[in-house]
Amino acid sequence: MATAVRFEWNHEEFQRILNSAQIRDRINAMGRAVASAAGEGFEVEEYTANYGGSPRPMAVVRAATYEARLAEARDKALTRALGAASGAR
Repeated sequence: MATAVRFEWNHEEFQRILNSAQIRDRINAMGRAVASAAGEGFEVEEYTANYGGSPRPMAVVRAATYEARLAEARDKALTRALGAASGAR
């Protein structure tokens, strides 16, 4: 018979890892990779936000120009570029 496994989160350590420079750099690199793959007119905004009550780094890629908005509306340029995040280093 299988034994139940119980996990206990170390919340302080989890927050330390989430807010580390390595994680922040990785998230920002992923955002830049998506913006680059989407094409001209897409930009990355990097910031720290309270998500679920705890601060963590985030990146948002958005269409900054009319042409980029049009490319997303017509061709889904940004949507198609999301896969670039997985190859970002």
